[in-house]
Amino acid sequence: MTGQPLNDDDAGNAIENTKRLNATRQIQVAIMHFRKDEFERATAFAVAAEETLPPTKDSHILSLLRNSLGFKEEDYKLFINWLKRPLEPDNTLISEFEAVIAIVRAISKIVAIYGSSSEDLREFGR
Repeated sequence: MTGQPLNDDDAGNAIENTKRLNATRQIQVAIMHFRKDEFERATAFAVAAEETLPPTKDSHILSLLRNSLGFKEEDYKLFINWLKRPLEPDNTLISEFEAVIAIVRAISKIVAIYGSSSEDLREFGR
């Protein structure tokens, strides 16, 4: 049953999953799209991964950005909201930088929560 703990009797063709594994897989897909210059897809998957994870007070890139001069979270959220909602304008430019920031935010949140990440996620950050 969806949203319930896994019961082997009812599983059928199913896989066990966790929030961490789900977020890791979404980031892996984001990186795959990033490498194909599909920045909107990369950003969407990275944002989905970050939003899947629980909130944390531990230091990660978003907490560092919030404390830096000139960072306007509203500007970043405008872009994210544009991707997720039917907002105007109908077209926009999506930069490589925006995609990288989204992916690194998601990776840094996994590290802040779980203390580590997979090798391919670490490789992207190098």
